[in-house]
Amino acid sequence: MFRSPISRIFPIFQRLIVALLLGTAIAACTAKAPDHPFLPWDIKVFPDGTSAVFGVHLGKDSLLEFKRVYDQKADLAIFVDPDKKASLEAYFGTMNVGALTASVAIVAKTDPKELNEWIANNHAKPDPTPSGAWKYPMTDEHIRKAQYFPIESITYTRLT
Repeated sequence: MFRSPISRIFPIFQRLIVALLLGTAIAACTAKAPDHPFLPWDIKVFPDGTSAVFGVHLGKDSLLEFKRVYDQKADLAIFVDPDKKASLEAYFGTMNVGALTASVAIVAKTDPKELNEWIANNHAKPDPTPSGAWKYPMTDEHIRKAQYFPIESITYTRLT
């Protein structure tokens, strides 16, 4: 009996597709999962009571070191809350932290007296914030100095 060329090729084509799918599945199963050493739950506690998270040592590493780890720029500003407490914050916006996308803000460890002097010497008008705090812009000179301040805390808000 005569078989058409298509009916002879079809079983070969089916076997080829099955072999490709199996090969792909096996390759996917043996691939190592990517390392993401800077996930939020990866916290290292040191004997002195300090900790490291997101690849930086809190209280020791600077804002600049965090910027370098993530190759990310930050907006720096001084915030004064309704109780008149000043803080220096670096807002990194949306960025990739390990395998996750997040919004990251960092508070720097500072001398409150120095921040108040910066505010007094900077005649730029502050902006109000929804929290009731006032946001003061910083001069280029203050930004250059502030990037070497150690990180006090990190606020991480997961987006995806």
